[in-house]
Amino acid sequence: HEGDGGTRHTFILRQGRGCPRHKYHIRSVREDLKMPTSALPEEEMKLAMDMLESNVSAAAVRRVLHQRGNGNLSDDQIQNIRKLAERTKGEEREAEGARTPAENILRYLEKNNISHVALYDEPESQLLTIMKPRADNLRKQRASDQRQYPGGKVKIVTRLRSGDDAFETHAQDVDIASFIDADSNDPGIEKLDDFRRRERARLLINGNGRKKLLLAVAWSTDSMRAMFAKFPETMAGDITFQTNSERRPLWNFSGKTSSNKTYTALCAFLPSQARWCFDWVYRFALPAILPREALNRITLFITDGDDKLYDPFIELISQLFPNARHALCVWHLIDRGLRRKLSTRNSSAEWERVYLEMTTWLYSWSQEVESDDEFRVSFSLFSLWLERPSTVEALTPANICALRDYIQVSMLPLREKWLQNEQRHSCRSFDQRTSNIVESEHAAMTTSSLGPRPCFPI
Repeated sequence: HEGDGGTRHTFILRQGRGCPRHKYHIRSVREDLKMPTSALPEEEMKLAMDMLESNVSAAAVRRVLHQRGNGNLSDDQIQNIRKLAERTKGEEREAEGARTPAENILRYLEKNNISHVALYDEPESQLLTIMKPRADNLRKQRASDQRQYPGGKVKIVTRLRSGDDAFETHAQDVDIASFIDADSNDPGIEKLDDFRRRERARLLINGNGRKKLLLAVAWSTDSMRAMFAKFPETMAGDITFQTNSERRPLWNFSGKTSSNKTYTALCAFLPSQARWCFDWVYRFALPAILPREALNRITLFITDGDDKLYDPFIELISQLFPNARHALCVWHLIDRGLRRKLSTRNSSAEWERVYLEMTTWLYSWSQEVESDDEFRVSFSLFSLWLERPSTVEALTPANICALRDYIQVSMLPLREKWLQNEQRHSCRSFDQRTSNIVESEHAAMTTSSLGPRPCFPI
């Protein structure tokens, strides 16, 4: 506002919505106005920037600084510290030279002396699946770059600790056909758009004047390998998402200790959920990183019902895991499977009671049943229970037919994989029947305040 004599005034709203004549405003000179400021020592500023870079919430950062005697910072001040941390980190990257997320993860593994195995291919490799959100539903994703797999070779680079501070690096060229089925070919060929080109650029490695594409990388720290060497008997493997902005599936190989604690022995970023990716993990990554003696002691490996996940492991049992046997997760088989097959549209309290009784009966086949004779008796009684009028009325005839089909088609043919009466007595399984050891590791990782987020690069 221009005042008398050309003086510029700024009016601060004191109450109400104000008016064109500034009736309820406080008159002040604009140059005298300042935002509230707080001076932080250099050590406290570095602490706040490190916490924000580690994805600690703004409320937690404010509370820590307040307890350390730095006053109560506002949300805008915390946001300014976050921006300063991002700007400082960007300047450091520019000073060192721009690196892709793929180069960053390899540099991190080498800098921290972490044993790892990397799988490379040409920049235009057709083994990479780019996940792109659908326009109509962001939660659903589709494979937008899954084309026919050509012949050729890929490079596998292994870097393992051989001493206290020494590492050995081995490179190997492997024929693609050695771990990719002919059935994996996808005849659909689609031209790359800008989105997929950007996604590929994030996974490129620049070295010696030649670019290569990082398809997959598996790693394990010394503490993870030491824990696996102690308790390798019962293991589980599964995929999780929402851990990186490149939408790469993260595969975890987790186990259980004698004190009922879980641990992760190996992690791997994969290019897709195709069968050949899991074959590469079992055939190359696990034997290269984890101790061979401990791999021979695996007695039980539990997965969900995805055959792409466990078929490669079963094929390699005689070669790499001589004492292991595969088992299906009972929770995925019964709980998830039945909820997909049965209709709950007209569910009631009686329906819920009968459904709970039914699932308890099914779970008993893998928990209380100790012999095949007991299973046959229990199965006969279960069939009679399904024919009772009260059961049919509560579950509806359509659900009874769907339940019978599911048991006959999906459960009984795989009975040896979930009827674990022999497995519990012949191996050190810690009475494990589900894959919750790896599911709990996923939950602890993704829900932790220091864990990965979907916006983080690999």
